[in-house]
Amino acid sequence: MIQLLIILLQVIGDLVGGAAIAAAVSWALWNLFKVTHHPELGPVAGFLIVATILLATHQGTRMLPIITIFSLISIFCGWSEGSVWRSRIDAQKTKYKVIKVAGMHRSP
Repeated sequence: MIQLLIILLQVIGDLVGGAAIAAAVSWALWNLFKVTHHPELGPVAGFLIVATILLATHQGTRMLPIITIFSLISIFCGWSEGSVWRSRIDAQKTKYKVIKVAGMHRSP
């Protein structure tokens, strides 16, 4: 019974740890790719990095497949949020250009 609880705690720890690592990698790369105005490519790059590590090590640890799965999930979340982010930034730029053309030289 104790061994079953230990295994259960290890599995839960692996899932939570894998999700946390995938989220941290996606967040860091999201902010890095915001400089190029294409933040939706951050989670894609994170997935490619993790998948490359997984393929290069051949065995890896037991957490690498979990991180790969969560990184793949973050691609779908990041892609849709990236297009919303870019449209919001484009709308702000358009609003600023309209104000500047109208003769007002202050930002909104």
